[in-house]
Amino acid sequence: MKKAGRIVYFIRLTEYIFIIYHSYVKLTKKGRELGNELMRHSQLFELLLVRELDLTPKEARIEADKFNLLLSCKTIDKICSKYGHPKTCPCGIEILESKNCLCKKKF
Repeated sequence: MKKAGRIVYFIRLTEYIFIIYHSYVKLTKKGRELGNELMRHSQLFELLLVRELDLTPKEARIEADKFNLLLSCKTIDKICSKYGHPKTCPCGIEILESKNCLCKKKF
C-alpha cells in the first residue's frame, strides 16, 4: 500500500481503486494500468515543456500536473515519437511504457 498521491486523486471509480484507510489506497490491476498511463502522459509532457519552453524540470512537473488529463493519447504518442521514445523524464525518472493507451477506452 502506498500513501495517496496526486494521480490517485483522479481515480475514484471502484473498479480502479480500493480505499483501505482514509489516506492509504490499494489500486486494482485496472487502477495500476491507468495510473501508469497518467504518469507516462505527465512525464512526456514535462519533457516537451523542458525542451521547447526551457522550463526547469521542477517547473515542468508543476505545469504538467495542471494539464495531464487534458492531453490525448495521440498527442502524448506524438511527443514520445518526436523525442525518439525517451527512457527518462527531465527529473531522471524512468518513463513507463504503454502497452495500450487507456485513455482511448471509456471509463
